[in-house]
Amino acid sequence: MIRSPTVLVVGAGASVELGFPSGGELLTQVAAALDLRRDYAGRYLSGRVEILEAFNRLQARSPGPDNSDAFGRAAFRLRDAAGVARSIDNAIDQNDGEPLVAVAGKLAIALCILEAEAGSRLTSNKEPLAPHDLRPLADTWIMPFAQALTTDVRRSAVEHIFDEVFVINFNYDRVVEEVVPSILATAYGMTLSEAGDVARRLRIWHPYGQVGAWTSAATPSAGVPYGWVAREKLELLATELRTFTEGLEESIDLRLAREALAQAERIIFIGFGFHRQNMEILQPRDDIAAKQVLGTVYREPAPAQEMIRDEILRWSRPIGATAAQHPSLVNGTSAQLLHDYYRQFTA
Repeated sequence: MIRSPTVLVVGAGASVELGFPSGGELLTQVAAALDLRRDYAGRYLSGRVEILEAFNRLQARSPGPDNSDAFGRAAFRLRDAAGVARSIDNAIDQNDGEPLVAVAGKLAIALCILEAEAGSRLTSNKEPLAPHDLRPLADTWIMPFAQALTTDVRRSAVEHIFDEVFVINFNYDRVVEEVVPSILATAYGMTLSEAGDVARRLRIWHPYGQVGAWTSAATPSAGVPYGWVAREKLELLATELRTFTEGLEESIDLRLAREALAQAERIIFIGFGFHRQNMEILQPRDDIAAKQVLGTVYREPAPAQEMIRDEILRWSRPIGATAAQHPSLVNGTSAQLLHDYYRQFTA
Protein backbone atom coordinates (compact mmCIF):
# COMPACT_ATOMS: atom_id res chain seq x y z
CA MET A 1 0.00 0.00 0.00
CA ILE A 2 1.21 3.49 -0.76
CA ARG A 3 0.92 5.00 2.72
CA SER A 4 2.35 8.52 2.32
CA PRO A 5 1.27 11.31 -0.08
CA THR A 6 2.83 10.42 -3.41
CA VAL A 7 2.73 12.13 -6.81
CA LEU A 8 3.61 10.06 -9.86
CA VAL A 9 4.58 12.14 -12.90
CA VAL A 10 4.33 10.04 -16.06
CA GLY A 11 6.13 10.87 -19.31
CA ALA A 12 6.38 9.29 -22.75
CA GLY A 13 9.18 6.94 -21.73
CA ALA A 14 6.81 5.13 -19.38
CA SER A 15 4.31 4.41 -22.14
CA VAL A 16 7.10 3.14 -24.40
CA GLU A 17 7.32 0.08 -22.15
CA LEU A 18 3.76 -0.78 -23.18
CA GLY A 19 4.39 -0.44 -26.90
CA PHE A 20 3.70 3.25 -27.45
CA PRO A 21 5.99 5.46 -29.56
CA SER A 22 8.72 7.47 -27.92
CA GLY A 23 8.73 11.22 -28.47
CA GLY A 24 11.07 10.81 -31.44
CA GLU A 25 9.02 7.97 -32.90
CA LEU A 26 5.78 9.96 -32.57
CA LEU A 27 7.47 12.85 -34.38
CA THR A 28 8.38 10.52 -37.25
CA GLN A 29 4.90 8.98 -37.36
CA VAL A 30 3.18 12.37 -37.44
CA ALA A 31 5.47 13.59 -40.23
CA ALA A 32 4.68 10.49 -42.30
CA ALA A 33 0.94 10.86 -41.68
CA LEU A 34 1.03 14.47 -42.90
CA ASP A 35 2.95 13.66 -46.09
CA LEU A 36 -0.27 14.01 -48.10
CA ARG A 37 1.08 13.80 -51.64
CA ARG A 38 -1.10 13.01 -54.66
CA ASP A 39 -0.47 11.89 -58.22
CA TYR A 40 -1.77 13.69 -61.30
CA ALA A 41 -5.09 11.85 -61.02
CA GLY A 42 -5.59 13.12 -57.48
CA ARG A 43 -4.91 9.78 -55.81
CA TYR A 44 -2.97 9.94 -52.57
CA LEU A 45 0.46 8.36 -52.80
CA SER A 46 1.41 8.75 -49.14
CA GLY A 47 0.20 10.14 -45.85
CA ARG A 48 -3.06 9.39 -44.08
CA VAL A 49 -6.09 10.62 -45.96
CA GLU A 50 -8.19 10.15 -42.80
CA ILE A 51 -6.58 13.33 -41.49
CA LEU A 52 -7.76 15.38 -44.46
CA GLU A 53 -11.23 13.83 -44.20
CA ALA A 54 -11.36 14.78 -40.52
CA PHE A 55 -10.34 18.34 -41.35
CA ASN A 56 -13.07 18.55 -43.99
CA ARG A 57 -15.66 17.47 -41.41
CA LEU A 58 -14.28 20.02 -38.98
CA GLN A 59 -14.50 22.72 -41.63
CA ALA A 60 -18.07 21.74 -42.52
CA ARG A 61 -19.10 22.53 -38.95
CA SER A 62 -17.87 26.12 -39.31
CA PRO A 63 -19.21 27.66 -42.53
CA GLY A 64 -16.68 29.88 -44.24
CA PRO A 65 -14.11 29.84 -47.01
CA ASP A 66 -12.64 26.53 -48.12
CA ASN A 67 -9.31 26.15 -46.34
CA SER A 68 -8.39 22.74 -47.75
CA ASP A 69 -5.42 24.08 -49.72
CA ALA A 70 -4.18 26.05 -46.72
CA PHE A 71 -4.52 22.94 -44.58
CA GLY A 72 -2.49 20.96 -47.08
CA ARG A 73 0.27 23.57 -46.96
CA ALA A 74 0.17 23.52 -43.15
CA ALA A 75 0.49 19.72 -43.17
CA PHE A 76 3.57 19.96 -45.40
CA ARG A 77 4.99 22.74 -43.21
CA LEU A 78 4.76 20.55 -40.12
CA ARG A 79 6.07 17.53 -42.03
CA ASP A 80 9.16 19.48 -43.05
CA ALA A 81 9.67 21.07 -39.61
CA ALA A 82 9.61 17.62 -38.05
CA GLY A 83 12.85 16.88 -39.85
CA VAL A 84 14.80 19.23 -37.58
CA ALA A 85 12.66 19.33 -34.41
CA ARG A 86 13.27 17.39 -31.20
CA SER A 87 9.57 16.71 -30.63
CA ILE A 88 6.23 17.22 -32.31
CA ASP A 89 5.39 19.91 -29.75
CA ASN A 90 8.57 21.78 -30.67
CA ALA A 91 7.75 21.53 -34.37
CA ILE A 92 4.27 22.99 -33.77
CA ASP A 93 5.62 25.68 -31.46
CA GLN A 94 8.18 26.80 -34.03
CA ASN A 95 5.38 27.45 -36.51
CA ASP A 96 3.00 29.33 -34.24
CA GLY A 97 2.34 31.90 -37.01
CA GLU A 98 0.28 29.34 -38.92
CA PRO A 99 -2.77 28.24 -36.88
CA LEU A 100 -3.56 25.32 -39.19
CA VAL A 101 -0.21 23.75 -38.34
CA ALA A 102 -1.49 23.04 -34.83
CA VAL A 103 -4.76 21.66 -36.26
CA ALA A 104 -2.86 19.32 -38.57
CA GLY A 105 -0.57 18.26 -35.75
CA LYS A 106 -3.39 17.43 -33.36
CA LEU A 107 -5.29 15.41 -35.96
CA ALA A 108 -2.17 13.40 -36.73
CA ILE A 109 -1.31 12.96 -33.04
CA ALA A 110 -4.83 11.74 -32.25
CA LEU A 111 -4.71 9.18 -35.06
CA CYS A 112 -1.24 7.92 -34.08
CA ILE A 113 -2.10 7.59 -30.38
CA LEU A 114 -5.40 5.80 -31.05
CA GLU A 115 -3.57 3.32 -33.26
CA ALA A 116 -0.88 2.93 -30.61
CA GLU A 117 -3.55 2.15 -28.00
CA ALA A 118 -5.02 -0.49 -30.31
CA GLY A 119 -1.60 -2.07 -30.86
CA SER A 120 -0.29 -1.75 -27.31
CA ARG A 121 0.62 -4.63 -25.02
CA LEU A 122 -2.46 -3.80 -22.97
CA THR A 123 -4.81 -4.99 -25.73
CA SER A 124 -3.47 -8.54 -26.01
CA ASN A 125 -5.79 -11.40 -25.03
CA LYS A 126 -8.61 -9.01 -24.10
CA GLU A 127 -12.03 -10.62 -23.78
CA PRO A 128 -15.22 -8.52 -23.70
CA LEU A 129 -16.31 -7.46 -20.21
CA ALA A 130 -13.28 -9.20 -18.68
CA PRO A 131 -10.16 -7.71 -17.10
CA HIS A 132 -7.03 -7.37 -19.17
CA ASP A 133 -4.54 -10.19 -18.94
CA LEU A 134 -1.75 -8.49 -16.99
CA ARG A 135 0.91 -11.10 -17.76
CA PRO A 136 2.14 -9.31 -20.91
CA LEU A 137 2.89 -6.31 -18.65
CA ALA A 138 5.07 -8.23 -16.19
CA ASP A 139 8.25 -6.43 -17.24
CA THR A 140 6.70 -2.95 -17.40
CA TRP A 141 6.25 -0.31 -14.71
CA ILE A 142 2.60 -1.29 -14.40
CA MET A 143 3.41 -4.42 -12.38
CA PRO A 144 5.46 -2.83 -9.55
CA PHE A 145 2.92 0.01 -9.49
CA ALA A 146 0.10 -2.53 -9.13
CA GLN A 147 1.98 -4.34 -6.37
CA ALA A 148 2.69 -1.10 -4.50
CA LEU A 149 -1.01 -0.20 -4.65
CA THR A 150 -2.48 -3.52 -3.58
CA THR A 151 -0.01 -5.05 -1.13
CA ASP A 152 -1.48 -5.12 2.42
CA VAL A 153 -4.80 -3.65 1.23
CA ARG A 154 -7.77 -5.89 1.96
CA ARG A 155 -10.87 -6.05 -0.20
CA SER A 156 -12.87 -4.48 2.63
CA ALA A 157 -10.66 -1.36 2.51
CA VAL A 158 -10.13 -1.11 -1.24
CA GLU A 159 -12.03 2.17 -1.51
CA HIS A 160 -9.07 3.84 0.24
CA ILE A 161 -6.41 2.39 -2.04
CA PHE A 162 -5.82 5.68 -3.88
CA ASP A 163 -6.08 8.04 -0.91
CA GLU A 164 -2.39 8.98 -1.01
CA VAL A 165 -1.83 8.86 -4.79
CA PHE A 166 -2.01 11.60 -7.41
CA VAL A 167 -0.99 10.95 -11.03
CA ILE A 168 0.08 13.68 -13.45
CA ASN A 169 0.21 12.11 -16.90
CA PHE A 170 1.81 14.11 -19.71
CA ASN A 171 0.85 11.50 -22.29
CA TYR A 172 -2.17 11.58 -24.57
CA ASP A 173 -2.94 7.88 -24.09
CA ARG A 174 -5.26 6.34 -21.50
CA VAL A 175 -3.12 3.44 -20.31
CA VAL A 176 -3.37 4.25 -16.61
CA GLU A 177 -7.14 4.70 -16.66
CA GLU A 178 -7.54 1.48 -18.66
CA VAL A 179 -5.27 -0.78 -16.63
CA VAL A 180 -6.22 0.21 -13.08
CA PRO A 181 -9.68 -1.47 -13.14
CA SER A 182 -8.04 -4.67 -14.38
CA ILE A 183 -5.48 -4.47 -11.56
CA LEU A 184 -8.26 -4.21 -9.00
CA ALA A 185 -10.41 -6.89 -10.59
CA THR A 186 -7.46 -9.29 -10.75
CA ALA A 187 -6.25 -8.60 -7.22
CA TYR A 188 -9.64 -8.69 -5.50
CA GLY A 189 -11.92 -10.81 -7.66
CA MET A 190 -14.15 -7.83 -8.41
CA THR A 191 -16.23 -7.48 -11.54
CA LEU A 192 -14.82 -5.03 -14.04
CA SER A 193 -17.74 -2.71 -13.34
CA GLU A 194 -17.09 -2.78 -9.59
CA ALA A 195 -13.39 -2.20 -10.18
CA GLY A 196 -14.17 0.70 -12.49
CA ASP A 197 -16.19 2.40 -9.75
CA VAL A 198 -13.22 2.18 -7.38
CA ALA A 199 -10.73 3.18 -10.10
CA ARG A 200 -12.54 6.47 -10.60
CA ARG A 201 -11.32 7.48 -7.14
CA LEU A 202 -7.78 7.74 -8.54
CA ARG A 203 -6.88 11.38 -9.01
CA ILE A 204 -5.26 11.70 -12.42
CA TRP A 205 -4.64 14.77 -14.58
CA HIS A 206 -3.50 15.03 -18.19
CA PRO A 207 -2.06 18.54 -18.67
CA TYR A 208 -2.23 18.15 -22.45
CA GLY A 209 -5.50 16.27 -22.64
CA GLN A 210 -6.11 12.75 -23.90
CA VAL A 211 -7.62 11.02 -26.93
CA GLY A 212 -11.19 11.05 -25.72
CA ALA A 213 -12.79 10.45 -22.39
CA TRP A 214 -11.84 7.06 -21.04
CA THR A 215 -14.60 4.49 -20.79
CA SER A 216 -14.48 1.03 -19.30
CA ALA A 217 -15.21 -2.04 -21.37
CA ALA A 218 -18.29 -2.53 -19.20
CA THR A 219 -19.81 0.73 -20.42
CA PRO A 220 -18.59 1.15 -24.03
CA SER A 221 -21.34 3.62 -24.93
CA ALA A 222 -20.02 6.22 -22.48
CA GLY A 223 -17.14 7.40 -24.67
CA VAL A 224 -14.32 6.13 -26.88
CA PRO A 225 -13.29 2.68 -25.67
CA TYR A 226 -9.60 2.01 -25.29
CA GLY A 227 -8.30 0.23 -28.38
CA TRP A 228 -10.95 1.62 -30.71
CA VAL A 229 -9.40 3.63 -33.56
CA ALA A 230 -12.27 6.09 -33.90
CA ARG A 231 -11.30 7.59 -37.26
CA GLU A 232 -14.83 8.91 -37.75
CA LYS A 233 -14.44 10.97 -34.56
CA LEU A 234 -10.90 12.12 -35.19
CA GLU A 235 -11.69 15.82 -35.48
CA LEU A 236 -13.63 15.73 -32.19
CA LEU A 237 -10.89 13.90 -30.32
CA ALA A 238 -8.21 16.23 -31.67
CA THR A 239 -9.94 19.24 -30.13
CA GLU A 240 -9.40 17.66 -26.69
CA LEU A 241 -5.62 17.74 -27.13
CA ARG A 242 -3.29 20.60 -26.27
CA THR A 243 0.34 21.26 -27.00
CA PHE A 244 2.67 23.39 -24.92
CA THR A 245 2.35 26.04 -27.63
CA GLU A 246 -1.08 26.87 -26.26
CA GLY A 247 -0.03 26.97 -22.64
CA LEU A 248 -2.32 26.21 -19.75
CA GLU A 249 -4.81 28.54 -18.14
CA GLU A 250 -5.16 28.52 -14.38
CA SER A 251 -7.72 25.83 -13.65
CA ILE A 252 -8.99 23.75 -10.79
CA ASP A 253 -7.06 20.74 -12.11
CA LEU A 254 -3.82 22.72 -12.32
CA ARG A 255 -4.31 24.12 -8.82
CA LEU A 256 -5.04 20.65 -7.39
CA ALA A 257 -1.96 19.20 -9.11
CA ARG A 258 0.31 21.91 -7.71
CA GLU A 259 -1.20 21.45 -4.26
CA ALA A 260 -0.57 17.73 -4.47
CA LEU A 261 3.05 18.37 -5.46
CA ALA A 262 3.54 20.85 -2.62
CA GLN A 263 2.11 18.43 -0.04
CA ALA A 264 3.59 15.18 -1.34
CA GLU A 265 6.18 13.36 0.73
CA ARG A 266 7.42 11.56 -2.38
CA ILE A 267 7.53 12.74 -6.00
CA ILE A 268 8.38 10.19 -8.70
CA PHE A 269 9.15 11.07 -12.32
CA ILE A 270 9.02 8.07 -14.67
CA GLY A 271 9.80 8.28 -18.38
CA PHE A 272 9.76 12.06 -18.04
CA GLY A 273 11.91 14.32 -20.22
CA PHE A 274 12.21 17.28 -17.79
CA HIS A 275 11.52 19.75 -20.61
CA ARG A 276 11.43 23.37 -19.53
CA GLN A 277 7.78 23.94 -20.48
CA ASN A 278 6.62 20.90 -18.54
CA MET A 279 8.65 21.77 -15.46
CA GLU A 280 7.06 25.23 -15.50
CA ILE A 281 3.61 23.64 -15.45
CA LEU A 282 4.59 21.70 -12.33
CA GLN A 283 6.32 24.62 -10.64
CA PRO A 284 5.24 24.78 -6.97
CA ARG A 285 4.50 28.16 -5.44
CA ASP A 286 6.18 27.40 -2.10
CA ASP A 287 8.63 24.93 -0.61
CA ILE A 288 7.77 21.36 -1.41
CA ALA A 289 7.30 19.00 1.52
CA ALA A 290 8.77 16.00 -0.29
CA LYS A 291 11.30 13.93 1.61
CA GLN A 292 12.21 12.11 -1.58
CA VAL A 293 12.32 13.02 -5.27
CA LEU A 294 13.07 10.22 -7.73
CA GLY A 295 13.37 10.22 -11.49
CA THR A 296 14.46 8.14 -14.45
CA VAL A 297 17.12 9.50 -16.81
CA TYR A 298 17.25 6.48 -19.08
CA ARG A 299 20.18 6.62 -21.51
CA GLU A 300 20.80 10.28 -20.81
CA PRO A 301 24.49 11.23 -21.07
CA ALA A 302 26.26 12.36 -17.90
CA PRO A 303 26.19 16.11 -18.77
CA ALA A 304 22.43 15.91 -19.34
CA GLN A 305 21.95 14.11 -16.03
CA GLU A 306 23.81 16.89 -14.22
CA MET A 307 21.61 19.52 -15.87
CA ILE A 308 18.46 17.60 -14.96
CA ARG A 309 19.60 17.32 -11.36
CA ASP A 310 20.21 21.09 -11.25
CA GLU A 311 16.83 21.74 -12.89
CA ILE A 312 15.04 19.68 -10.23
CA LEU A 313 16.90 21.54 -7.49
CA ARG A 314 15.76 24.88 -8.91
CA TRP A 315 12.25 23.55 -9.44
CA SER A 316 11.94 22.32 -5.86
CA ARG A 317 13.14 25.63 -4.47
CA PRO A 318 11.23 28.58 -5.99
CA ILE A 319 12.41 32.12 -5.45
CA GLY A 320 12.10 32.96 -1.76
CA ALA A 321 11.86 29.34 -0.67
CA THR A 322 14.16 28.03 2.04
CA ALA A 323 14.62 24.37 1.17
CA ALA A 324 15.54 22.19 -1.76
CA GLN A 325 15.23 18.48 -2.37
CA HIS A 326 18.22 16.66 -3.82
CA PRO A 327 16.84 14.12 -6.29
CA SER A 328 17.84 10.51 -6.78
CA LEU A 329 18.14 9.83 -10.51
CA VAL A 330 18.17 6.34 -11.98
CA ASN A 331 19.70 5.66 -15.39
CA GLY A 332 17.19 2.93 -16.04
CA THR A 333 13.64 2.23 -17.14
CA SER A 334 10.47 3.20 -15.34
CA ALA A 335 9.94 -0.44 -14.41
CA GLN A 336 13.43 -0.62 -12.91
CA LEU A 337 12.93 2.47 -10.76
CA LEU A 338 9.58 1.33 -9.34
CA HIS A 339 10.95 -2.16 -8.76
CA ASP A 340 14.13 -0.99 -7.02
CA TYR A 341 12.32 1.48 -4.73
CA TYR A 342 9.27 -0.69 -4.06
CA ARG A 343 9.95 -1.10 -0.33
CA GLN A 344 10.30 2.63 0.17
CA PHE A 345 7.00 3.27 -1.63
CA THR A 346 5.12 0.94 0.67
CA ALA A 347 6.91 1.70 3.95
